[in-house]
Amino acid sequence: MWITGRVLDVNGRPLSGVQIQLWQADQAGLYRHPKAPNTEKVHPSFAGFASQTTDNEGRYRFRTIIPVPYTGRVPHIHAKLLHRGQSALVTQIYLQGKEKEQGMFFSLIASLYGSRDRLVIDPVRRADGQHEAAFDFVI
Repeated sequence: MWITGRVLDVNGRPLSGVQIQLWQADQAGLYRHPKAPNTEKVHPSFAGFASQTTDNEGRYRFRTIIPVPYTGRVPHIHAKLLHRGQSALVTQIYLQGKEKEQGMFFSLIASLYGSRDRLVIDPVRRADGQHEAAFDFVI
């Protein structure tokens, strides 16, 4: 899946030079992280993390997999944005129709943060068979 979009300020102006970091679990719901269990089982071709900086128009583009659910969690992609060297936003991106937590623990935590309606992507299949989703960050 390709995920593309822009980083905008609260007035809708594109922001260049914003570092975007994305990370997520692989197809089996495993993270590639030194402190995560079963890291030796992570799919060998899955990096699990990517970072890039927005261009002059605030645009970005990542290639990843469509997120999958795993024990206790709905499918999601983690995102952290750094602007001028400062952490500007840490959030998660969810799949349309799958953004509501099912387990009691994560449902309780999610209820503290309010609606996820603006944190969803809806990947569509392109003519070449790849999926693509658009998501704009506002900081």
